[in-house]
Amino acid sequence: MTAFLEKMENPITNTINAGCYVFKSSVVQAIPQDTVISVERQTFPDLVSNHGKVFGFIDDSYWLDIGTPKALLKGAKDLVTGAAESAALNESNVLIHTSDFLVMKGAVVDPSAVLDGGTCVSAGAVVGAGAHITGSVIEPNATIGADSQVADSFVSAGAIIENSAKISAAFVTNGEIISIPQ
Repeated sequence: MTAFLEKMENPITNTINAGCYVFKSSVVQAIPQDTVISVERQTFPDLVSNHGKVFGFIDDSYWLDIGTPKALLKGAKDLVTGAAESAALNESNVLIHTSDFLVMKGAVVDPSAVLDGGTCVSAGAVVGAGAHITGSVIEPNATIGADSQVADSFVSAGAIIENSAKISAAFVTNGEIISIPQ
């Protein structure tokens, strides 16, 4: 490794630093006690500039920084649509899985409802007649009322969306709707 650049505003590479670090005891002992440091911003660059041995591994697996609600929703959609893989999605807990939506066993979805855009409906959730859910995560035991429209949203466990409601880019709890910044 010849350089170590941490979270730049305009990255010049398409690789990230993530994982578990293994240091020689001499590196750990060089970190001042009772001082908060960033190994990414201090230790790694210092090792590189002092010609220390720093090794990395480039992996082409799927990775996404899910530090915002919008990014977390993208990650969920990517799992449903197949852009990302997960061992958690197996036949034992999935009722229906297409390239457009995922319904977990124990969920009840009215046949006239439309699910698309990477939507996931969790076990115990109920989706009413004529509802249209796109690109959203419906958590366990949530209820989506008949003829409701839900887009790009999280509906938390146990939340109830009334009939004919229109929800977009929101986090819905039982009694509160919080907008997701776009």
